[in-house]
Order: sequence, then C-alpha cells, then structure tokens
Amino acid sequence: MGFFAQHGSYAEGSGKRFAVAEAGIYTCALIDIEAIQGKSFDDPNVMEPNLKFVFETTEVGDDDGQPFRFVQFTKTFYGNDKAKLTILLDSMTGKHMDRTEYQNLDINALKGKQW
Repeated sequence: MGFFAQHGSYAEGSGKRFAVAEAGIYTCALIDIEAIQGKSFDDPNVMEPNLKFVFETTEVGDDDGQPFRFVQFTKTFYGNDKAKLTILLDSMTGKHMDRTEYQNLDINALKGKQW
C-alpha cells in the first residue's frame, strides 16, 4: 500500500515553511491513530467521533532529513465496503475482516509495519 502526494510545493504555517512531498508514491510507517471529533456530514453543527491515522515516510524526507507526514481521517465504523475505515484497514491487512477479526485487531501490530 502506498501513499501519494499530488502537489510538490511548500506550505507555510506559524511563520515557518514546511516542505510538501512531491507527487509520487511513498512507503510509510503508521506512527499514530488518534480518536478525534469531526463535523457530521449531515449537520456541520454536530460533532461526532472520527479517527486520525498519521503516517510518516520511511525512505525519503525533506531537505532537512525530516520524514514527510500524511494524515488520513476516517469515521469509526468498519464493515461497509464504502466506508473509509473499511477501505483503509482492508488495504493494510490485505483482507476484509469479519466482526471477530476486527474486534481482535491489534493496532500496535499495524504500527510496526511499513505501508
């Protein structure tokens, strides 16, 4: 599984310029999964649980040698073939999990691999 960047440029934030990965496919490591709140698609005034998957490149980095970071946001529902969480985890595990497999999924084991 590879992550891709669509634009190669610099982004600015807090007065500092950050390198943005050039267009391409990168091998990455999963470094964190955070439970966050995000706006509902149905009502942007309602906040609902989401997951934030954070990946860093393992083979290339910016001019300072820092890895590029990619973030994928998903809802918390697994199982529907069109759900972002299902698509992401199925591509990472190489299969569609049943309820028991999903409940027994070891997130820390996913962090130990390259994607």
